[in-house]
Amino acid sequence: MTTTYDLEIQLSRLDFDSYHLELQFHAPGGKMPLLPLRSRLQLDFERLQVLFPDPDSYGADLTQALFGDPDRRDYFIQARLQARAAGLPLRLLLKIDPSNVKLAGLRWETLRDPQDGRWLLNQMDTRLIRLIHSPTWNRLPLKAPTGRTLTAISCPKDLAGHAPWTVGQIAGTVNAQQEIDLASRALEAFQNRLLVGPPFGDAPVTPDRLQDALCDGVDVLYLVCPAAMRVRPEGMSLNIFLEEEDGSPLAVTTPRMLEILRGCNIPPLVMLAAPQATGMDGKWRQSDPLGSLRKLVPGVLEMGAEGVLAFNGAAGSEMLAGFLPQFFQVLYSSGYLDRAAAAGRSQVQHLPDAWTPVMYLREPSAQAWRLPGDAPAEVIETTVETQHGNVWLVSASPERFDWEQAFMRKLVLWDRSFGARAQGSIALARPGDIVLVYSADPVHRLIGVGRVGSAPKTVRDWEGERLALELMLSGRLDHELKRDELAAVAPDLEYLSRPLVSFTQVTPQQWAALRPLIEEHNPRVFS
Repeated sequence: MTTTYDLEIQLSRLDFDSYHLELQFHAPGGKMPLLPLRSRLQLDFERLQVLFPDPDSYGADLTQALFGDPDRRDYFIQARLQARAAGLPLRLLLKIDPSNVKLAGLRWETLRDPQDGRWLLNQMDTRLIRLIHSPTWNRLPLKAPTGRTLTAISCPKDLAGHAPWTVGQIAGTVNAQQEIDLASRALEAFQNRLLVGPPFGDAPVTPDRLQDALCDGVDVLYLVCPAAMRVRPEGMSLNIFLEEEDGSPLAVTTPRMLEILRGCNIPPLVMLAAPQATGMDGKWRQSDPLGSLRKLVPGVLEMGAEGVLAFNGAAGSEMLAGFLPQFFQVLYSSGYLDRAAAAGRSQVQHLPDAWTPVMYLREPSAQAWRLPGDAPAEVIETTVETQHGNVWLVSASPERFDWEQAFMRKLVLWDRSFGARAQGSIALARPGDIVLVYSADPVHRLIGVGRVGSAPKTVRDWEGERLALELMLSGRLDHELKRDELAAVAPDLEYLSRPLVSFTQVTPQQWAALRPLIEEHNPRVFS
């Protein structure tokens, strides 16, 4: 059961520096106490780049862009008030297309409180999580925990002499003992296996050795490796440095690194960290101030990891020593990644680099593994009540409406119908009516079922005034039906001739033909 209030922040590009911003507030149980708010967001990337060395000013400027608008500011305040009144945390779920490099590269964790200007994440009751997901990714069941972790510390010899240094990396010898000590404290609760080369171990982090170790199955991959951005004729590229068998540096590209990780069992959590090095001020901090390793994040999540912990800045030794042990202790005892990240931040909130850890999730549930008492999530139940009035078909492309997130939420507000024909259909819908969910271009298939959960209501935002409905989604179909399968039994279905209609009625005759087809491939859907 959800034990947080969630404020989803979804951004999609409109033009060069302008974005469509949608705020959605969800309470436990799938309720939506506030109607979604949509507006246009302007971001001054050049100014943010200038403020890059000053996290406080950077965060203040980013906060002004996001919450400077009075309506957006009030929406956030109302959401937080309701969460605090219920005694539950408020999670800010930041949803950004992983291909949007400019948005993904912003330091969202520096956001300030729009009311008092303090750092927003300085309390356990406010969390920020980056959600990265694509409708094309396979849905995977949670794994049972093994209690084992793998720590791989790559410390190549003569790194400065071999590496193509350009941007973001401080060349120097990896202090393997310091990294081993930190990992040992952080992963104390787990049974940890260590890969490290001489003189501290006999297992240099080669691609084959890393892949073989992952094949044993672990809960966490704790990976520490140098990284650097290299300028090539085709543009900037990331180099990750593993080791040859003799300990010399092996530069690995992003695709090659993902291929290595994909070669066996990707664990539920992957931590990506650069080794620590001494800076000009004599202090130890991570040697990747630009957070280059986060470029691996989308690929790691796509292959099945539930979460990735990375760093979007040069995390200092003191911060790491406070954050990581608390993070992994809470993760071990609870199994929840968002809770662990919040606990870790609470330990280091007084430090200027407390914003640098970034928690990326594949699913909003934030579970790293199956908890005791959980049933294996091999099959998603897809049942709806058979008593109904009318039957409707709702359709949208994955780009226009996030069906994956909608089915996870169960209760969503459908307000994506603007045409007069669709609006006329919505006006006739009543609570309890069956709804067939159709995913349009580019996939074109019937993907799920649900019911109308509320009478039509009027919503208003910057896109205008229109009718909307709450949809109660039961789940994805085990066998999704393609467009030609639907056309074979119900060729006069209005959507087939009017594919731009987003909400349309299914006639009794059409339903009499469609229902047996759905039940044939999904026998439990109407049980």
